[in-house]
Amino acid sequence: MKQSLLALFLSAEFAFSISSLITLKIQTSMANETNDFTAAVSALLDTAGKVAQQQLEVVNTGFSAIMQVVEPLAKTAIDLVGSASNTVGQVFQNVAEAIAPKK
Repeated sequence: MKQSLLALFLSAEFAFSISSLITLKIQTSMANETNDFTAAVSALLDTAGKVAQQQLEVVNTGFSAIMQVVEPLAKTAIDLVGSASNTVGQVFQNVAEAIAPKK
């Protein structure tokens, strides 16, 4: 799960970096011209970068919330299994003592 989050983070950062580079390239190639197309592309790429970053933040927050719930549940389940196995062991020991001939 952490690897997929890392991959998502890296892809979002990569997309944001690419959008910044494209915007910079468009702006430098048209430095002498005022063009609405450049502004539109720049705004579109900035918005796409922000959307990717927000998606990453939502996934990260969700992952943290899930881990905060799963961790105590897993500990409780492990403790329950340990207690149940001890109880079963004591039952078998008591049955064995009851069946075994006394000296």
